[in-house]
Order: sequence, then structure tokens, then C-alpha cells
Amino acid sequence: HRRIRRSNEANRRYFALLGKLSTIVYQGRRWSKKEWHEMFKDMYIQPDIITLPDGRRKVCDPHSSDMDTSEFHDYTTKVEAWCAERNVYLDEVPA
Repeated sequence: HRRIRRSNEANRRYFALLGKLSTIVYQGRRWSKKEWHEMFKDMYIQPDIITLPDGRRKVCDPHSSDMDTSEFHDYTTKVEAWCAERNVYLDEVPA
């Protein structure tokens, strides 16, 4: 069955929030959008565990792009809550 992908607007909002984090949060250094994204993926997305043809199991890096609309909404809600605990908010939804 076909999954409904997240919207471009939701994706822009998420990466705008990461951009804001990368410009205002200072923890001994500035962190890039990619670094924030990797941290949140590690915190909130379960990795895929697959079995290879030889029987070994492998943990695969999770991808937010594999999420459907509902999963991405749940994920970004957790990210926004983490940011809100640190007084980081988006002023508006980017166009």
C-alpha cells in the first residue's frame, strides 16, 4: 500500500527550526542543521534492524524521509517540545 509522504511545508518548518537552533544555541560551539538533525534522529527515531542473507543482523541508520505524514508529525512534535524546553521557537511557518 502507498504511504502518504510528509508535506513540503512540514519539511520546511522542521529544517527552519534546525536552522534556528544552529544560529542561536551555543554549547561551547555552534552546531549545524545536519548535526541537530542527526541528534534528533538518534533521540526519536528507532533504527531499522535488518537480517542480511548470511543471517547477520544489521542496525541501519534511521531516515526521517522514510516517515509517513503521521510519523513525521509525531517526530517533529517531539523535536519542537525539546526546543520549547530550551525557549527555542519558530516565529512563523516559513513559506
